[in-house]
Amino acid sequence: MSSATQRAFCPSCLLHTRGCFCSEIRPFESELKLVILQHPAEFRKAIGTARLAHLCIRDSVFVVGVEVEKDPKIVSLLASDEHECVLLYPGKEAWDIRKTGDELRARLRRNGRRLTVFVVDGTWNCAKKLLATNPRIAALPRISFSGTRPSEYRIRKQPASYCLSSIEAIQQVLEVLDPAVSHGHLLEVFRWMVNRQISYRPTSGADA
Repeated sequence: MSSATQRAFCPSCLLHTRGCFCSEIRPFESELKLVILQHPAEFRKAIGTARLAHLCIRDSVFVVGVEVEKDPKIVSLLASDEHECVLLYPGKEAWDIRKTGDELRARLRRNGRRLTVFVVDGTWNCAKKLLATNPRIAALPRISFSGTRPSEYRIRKQPASYCLSSIEAIQQVLEVLDPAVSHGHLLEVFRWMVNRQISYRPTSGADA
């Protein structure tokens, strides 16, 4: 294999061409506006899922950084009267969308605003740091969900059994708040990526 081939990366998913998943993606639209905020520590991780979700969902916003409130796209969304911005993040005051999803959708229909969901991608420590640096985003009304299925993220250890990858969390949100959309494709591509990464492991020894 030539050195050029070894250095070849896909400009879209940023993975080595050997692991590129772009051919598996079938982009779809959602009534929700998804805004994915990725901590820089996650940017070059080949097994990350935030960019994968962004490539799957048309009109989604993907911003990498720490002081993300300074990004022009974020500034515009936070100031817009056309968007109802919420933060997907657990907390005592967070709305459980499995219990309040109908109420939230009804409120949006009444005021004509588009639900815009901010999602923080990174380890829990990185997510906390990102929110601490961006008080306007941290102060947004929060949504969460309960009763999740165990994560299928077999290539990355989760800190707790209820934790999900970013793409799995986004799929859960779409399942409840935009049930008409083909959100199942997110899990199809995610599983493809996970299986592809597992296939690269040496055949000898345990599978993680």
